[in-house]
Amino acid sequence: MNPTRRQIIATLAASAIALLAAGGVAAQGAKTPDALIKEVSTDVLDALDGVTAVGLGKENSGVRTAEAYVRGRQNPDGLWYPGSPARPDAAPKAAGTAPKEREPARWLTVRVLIILRRVN
Repeated sequence: MNPTRRQIIATLAASAIALLAAGGVAAQGAKTPDALIKEVSTDVLDALDGVTAVGLGKENSGVRTAEAYVRGRQNPDGLWYPGSPARPDAAPKAAGTAPKEREPARWLTVRVLIILRRVN
């Protein structure tokens, strides 16, 4: 039985998402932990964007894993901020966040919501 093109793409995409979510980017040299978290988060989001664009959805375990990872990074104020996720005991960032910091968060949140809508 020969695998179809869609099955091959699904397998490769699931493998890429699993590697990225597991921190496969960590071997890229001496970077600060926050820089690595931003990079891994962006890579997972890019991978999720790509695989959902070709038609994969929740039926794929890699997509479900990446979706859970992305959803888990949402802050209590409803936005996704670049960098480390907020601690559960931390106050929402909206109260003391400068407008300069919130602008990238708004654009990132729009991108995340578009991708998550495509997943569902």
